[in-house]
Amino acid sequence: MGSQSPLSIFFLIVHTLYGINNLIIKAIEVITMRFESEPRRERIDIRTTLTAKQTLQDAAALSSKTITEFLLDSALTKAAEVLADRRVFSLDDEKWELFMAALDAPTRDTPNLKKLLQEPSVLEKESDI
Repeated sequence: MGSQSPLSIFFLIVHTLYGINNLIIKAIEVITMRFESEPRRERIDIRTTLTAKQTLQDAAALSSKTITEFLLDSALTKAAEVLADRRVFSLDDEKWELFMAALDAPTRDTPNLKKLLQEPSVLEKESDI
């Protein structure tokens, strides 16, 4: 960790906060492990249409799962997505200092970016039509 620059730490934190795909995968793994180790004592009852039930049964069968396994897996995956986007992430003192150093570091000159930002966007360009 000590060899990483403040900027790389910053991007790691940004990726952690906004790299939702990786975060969702981790959240699903944690949630799945947690729920697999617990005995199933609770029930969730839902009302649905016959068409919706048949669709869920077909999808479960194609996934080689029972309808309960399919619904629970699908619901927990969606729950992990929702929760992953709304969690609070904390940093230990060392990571916080690196994060703050990255924010306080001077900016780099990026002439190509400046040039790009001075050009009109595709929405601003006049059409040849």
